[in-house]
Amino acid sequence: FFKQKTAYEIRNCDWSSDVCSSDLPEPPPEETSVAEGDNVGSDETVQIIPPAYRYFSFTMPFTANVGTTLRLFSMEVSLSFFGSPFEGDVIVLRLKEMEAQLRPVVLAEMEGFSEHEVRDPSARDALAIRIRDALNANFRSLGEDMQIDTAIITSVIVT
Repeated sequence: FFKQKTAYEIRNCDWSSDVCSSDLPEPPPEETSVAEGDNVGSDETVQIIPPAYRYFSFTMPFTANVGTTLRLFSMEVSLSFFGSPFEGDVIVLRLKEMEAQLRPVVLAEMEGFSEHEVRDPSARDALAIRIRDALNANFRSLGEDMQIDTAIITSVIVT
């Protein structure tokens, strides 16, 4: 059986991923940007497109050994970033292209995670921060002009 979502829950979910807006921090206060290519004259109306969060979910979960045991844990990871819609679309496309290169970066951060850490929400939050930092360092080393604001562990399974 499943719980039927309320209209409020449905409105707050981003259907392109498993991440709901209620799971994310509030966006930083920033100035809105004018759409690229707009010529602004004194008598012209300008359409302002506000910045927004965009999300990317890895297509497959990550699986690693629990500590030094033969047991496994699996987790799904999503990434979020805040910026203009134009910039967000470019980042989503680039992340899709780079997914195979990014998987080893995430797996390296998961290595050695104990069962206690897997089950502890604060340890998983710390792991998500490490994943974000490692991915951003990887982007810099590759000369990529993008930055992830948040890595989110959306589900965890221990076998």
